[in-house]
Amino acid sequence: DMDAARSVCSVALSIRKANQVRVRQPLPSLTVQAADYERLQRYLELIKNEVNVKRVHLEALAAQSFVLRPNARVLGPRLGSEVQDVLRAARAGQFTENPDGTVTCAGVVLTHGEFELTPAVADDAGTRFESGRMIRLDLSLTPELESEGWARDLIRGIQESRRDSGLSVSDRISVRLHSGVEATLSALREHHKLIQAETLATDLEFVKLPFVERVDQGHGVTDMTDPAAGWETYGVDLGHAGIVDIRLRRAG
Repeated sequence: DMDAARSVCSVALSIRKANQVRVRQPLPSLTVQAADYERLQRYLELIKNEVNVKRVHLEALAAQSFVLRPNARVLGPRLGSEVQDVLRAARAGQFTENPDGTVTCAGVVLTHGEFELTPAVADDAGTRFESGRMIRLDLSLTPELESEGWARDLIRGIQESRRDSGLSVSDRISVRLHSGVEATLSALREHHKLIQAETLATDLEFVKLPFVERVDQGHGVTDMTDPAAGWETYGVDLGHAGIVDIRLRRAG
């Protein structure tokens, strides 16, 4: 069962990677259609956390998840003109799978060699059929989800800045944030409780700071130092949200 859950997570994360959506960016939902979906029920929270989605939907793999392709050349001699009825019903998705591996379509039972079932993968980048499971990752972003993603990136930036400044992971810190983009600051304020809880920040301020020349440290992260005030100053790149300056020091 754990292997099945890991397989689902692996496929979902590969969809993220293929669409260049970072793991720290929350997404709305993951839908898994599978014959063994009940085996995954106990791992819902694990899957949700690993893939970083708000909801996980588990469903049975219905016949509508497949496309029926009757073999007209094989069926023609047996069915005659009835083969056209079978072809029309198959195109409309009007068929049922039988326990013995056959398929009933337009009242006709099709046996091995007379048809092919192929996954009906939606024409979108978030859907993949693998290991007998249809996996759909909703890649749509609301402003709320996007701002939470920025907050998660910022948390990582603060933690890396803590390490680089020689502070212990258990040290309480004071943090000041600055961005030249007011919309970015406003979005981050919505997640101030999350940021404080994850970084052990006793104080979190959103303030305008004077311009300080940045020194490129690679990977889009920059740093400066303001020893007179006791603040270590760094920067984290939030993509189109801009660069946010992080100033931190030990609280107290």
